[in-house]
Amino acid sequence: MMCSPIAEFEVLLKRNDEFVESYKNSPMMQLIKNSGMEKEPFRQRLLGAIQVLSDYFQKVVLLRSVLSETPAFKAAASMHLKEEFCHNEQLMKERNHQLATWDPILEATCSWFVWKMFTISEEEQTVLIHLVLEASGNVFFQAAAPVIHDYMGTEYFKIHAEADQEHEKMGLNLLQDLSKKQYEKLFAIQAQGWSMFLAISERIAALVHLLPESGG
Repeated sequence: MMCSPIAEFEVLLKRNDEFVESYKNSPMMQLIKNSGMEKEPFRQRLLGAIQVLSDYFQKVVLLRSVLSETPAFKAAASMHLKEEFCHNEQLMKERNHQLATWDPILEATCSWFVWKMFTISEEEQTVLIHLVLEASGNVFFQAAAPVIHDYMGTEYFKIHAEADQEHEKMGLNLLQDLSKKQYEKLFAIQAQGWSMFLAISERIAALVHLLPESGG
């Protein structure tokens, strides 16, 4: 018996809830609970790695907006871009314009999301950006913002803690009433996206623990 588009869409969301729950136990989320957060070098190493992710996320959002052609998707992409534009520069300013962390694994995993904007459908782009990147961001910033706030004033964390919950939901209505083949592709890119983001999480955690106290 074939599942209806409504059922397939609900499966997509349910799968994402499961990915989110798994991410809550990821190495990156464990950093927020680490006693090392009390030390400024530890926090600066974390922010240096997040800067890399933030810079690449800005490229993802920009590319999606530029490459979008379908009116409904273009409108959603434009709205998202307006709300996200230059957030990476806000983080850089709060880090006193220090260089972002350089690491080949972090660069490769983050740039995967950028490359995908050139090669996948607008529906798949929506899954990667909102159900993976924004959903993970919502979890991370909700947990991290109050911790970071105890040590330093940061608009970047505050903005994302407040906005990412809504950003996670943006454009999801465009993923309804699709064909079975389209949903199969969405399930595939969803799993790949979360696997890549968990790899990013693991690498950021490793860098925070392994980089020297100077920040590297």
